[in-house]
Formats: sequence, structure tokens, C-alpha cells
Amino acid sequence: MDALKPSYDIFASPPAYIFIKGKQVPLAPGMTYGSVAGTGDGLLEPGATLPPTPSFREVWEVTYDADPAEPGYSKLAFDENYNLLTSSVRPEDQDEFWPLLDAFVDP
Repeated sequence: MDALKPSYDIFASPPAYIFIKGKQVPLAPGMTYGSVAGTGDGLLEPGATLPPTPSFREVWEVTYDADPAEPGYSKLAFDENYNLLTSSVRPEDQDEFWPLLDAFVDP
């Protein structure tokens, strides 16, 4: 079992946990999780073009906003091989993201 093939319908309601590298990792209440994109060789900058024969890579994202009244939110994006592509965690959301970040660095 892994984050890419959860045993629950991720679109039915926010999940309480995901699997990263085979490890069950809790999600904080209010975190959202799902597939956000597929690209060629990685995330592309605006205006960039795909290589002639791109390989498809699905991107998954966990987002969280501790205070919706304030602008911005925190997120992590990773691919099917658990390569962390984006880590943009606001200081007030760090405690909620530590279990996820730890799971990415564990072997």
C-alpha cells in the first residue's frame, strides 16, 4: 500500500492518513491530498515546452491552511517515486507537516 493507491476514496472526504514509502503517515485535520498533475520530466516552468518524447510523471500534493483568513497556504508536492518536488510550508503549519517530511527522508 502506498500514497498513490490508497485503500479509500480520496475524493469522498479528506483522508486521516496516507502511505509514504510503505509507512502510514497521519494527516492533520483539514489537510487535503490528491493527484494534481502529470508532466514530462518534472514540473515545468510557465512557458516551458515538453521534450520531444516526455515520460509521464504523476504529481501528488498535500495542502493545508491553518488560518484561511490569512492569505497563502502550505503544500508538499511529490512524484510516484516519492521525490519531493515542492516543499512550501509556512512557519505556523510546520508542526502539522513534520510527520510527512520525516516520512520522505526515512529509508
